Amino acid sequence: MQEVIVIGMNYSIALGVIRSLGIFGYGVRLLALNQRVEEIAGSSKYVTKCVRTIFEPGSIFQGLDELGGKDDRILVIPLNDRCCRIIDEHYDILSGRFILPNMNGTPGAISDFMDKIKQKKCAEKCGMKTAAGREYSTDDDGISLAKDEVRYPCFLKPAASANIPNSKTALSVCKNEEELLHAMTASRDKGCGMVLIEEYLNVTKEICIYGVAGNGFVYAPALIETVREGVAEHRGVAAEGIVRSANSIGDIKEKVIRLVRSIGLTGLFCVDLLQCDDGIYFSEINLRGGGSEYSATLAGANLPGTLADMVYKEKTAGPEDISREVHFLNERIELDAFRNGHLSAKDYHRHCKSPTERFIQSDTDPEPWKRYKQYEYLCRTIGMIRRVIPESLFQKLKRLRTA
Repeated sequence: MQEVIVIGMNYSIALGVIRSLGIFGYGVRLLALNQRVEEIAGSSKYVTKCVRTIFEPGSIFQGLDELGGKDDRILVIPLNDRCCRIIDEHYDILSGRFILPNMNGTPGAISDFMDKIKQKKCAEKCGMKTAAGREYSTDDDGISLAKDEVRYPCFLKPAASANIPNSKTALSVCKNEEELLHAMTASRDKGCGMVLIEEYLNVTKEICIYGVAGNGFVYAPALIETVREGVAEHRGVAAEGIVRSANSIGDIKEKVIRLVRSIGLTGLFCVDLLQCDDGIYFSEINLRGGGSEYSATLAGANLPGTLADMVYKEKTAGPEDISREVHFLNERIELDAFRNGHLSAKDYHRHCKSPTERFIQSDTDPEPWKRYKQYEYLCRTIGMIRRVIPESLFQKLKRLRTA
């Protein structure tokens, strides 16, 4: 049995990719970047070996070496922007032994294309609409320039998502100069040196195309429509969504395929789009699997499995379309919202009882669900504690616990 190395920092995404590969007959060696990934995703029946390490380049390379063993040319699927950047920036060293996501086999090309301005220019060349905007430095000169030039309301985001941890928390709608100053300063404090500030769009729906590319072929079968998005670090990720055929947005699908083909990508991708009153706008492309990756598999478009087939079996055929629509719930997004006080216990349980398909719960691969329920119990206990003690005291206890 051929195997694939999956690098995961999010147990829900990692588990979905693991199961997708397992369905196609591949074993998975998991490099877990935190305890939850090891405990929950690592307990899947499709995982043949799991190594847990910390998020640090040397440790990641050591983990890859251990998982690779004596085998050569093993496919590696990283599922986090910052991890993708680390792998890509060392492509020339790692590619001799591992098969990695890449753009035309060029070291550093994926990292370079994480720049949202470059993505927007490429999208425009492929015929897609983009919001007007430009990059600004978050130093004093950049902030001063932005204050002089920006019109309100505006939308601010990191120039590259890999620039800071939890990049979703840096997304800001700024209605005035004071809010802009706060958002830019907060981004700088998080280590983000460049931000993209765009005109504010009246977005009626957030959608995302999921696909896979390899051997010169690009497939983009699934369109994920957000019903309810997450909060805080999960902003922009579907807590609840619907998988529809990407054909439903007409020629936008072909423009996305043209974009991905033009950059010579081998790997998973997802393209964030914004549906507005005057059409659909390109937002950004993620050169990795996304938070709703497993929903495409549930809908009949197994993208991770297709990537492995392209790499190992040199197949060119892939899913042109989904086989059915799927209404799904991402349990992790719901649990994090409850744990962090953004969702009441009543609403959490109501959402979890809804007749939607799930990312973690599975009758055919039950152990991750058992581990998840144990973690849920811990979160419920923490949630009850947070509701009976002052928030300031809770944060103090949390700092003492992690010190």
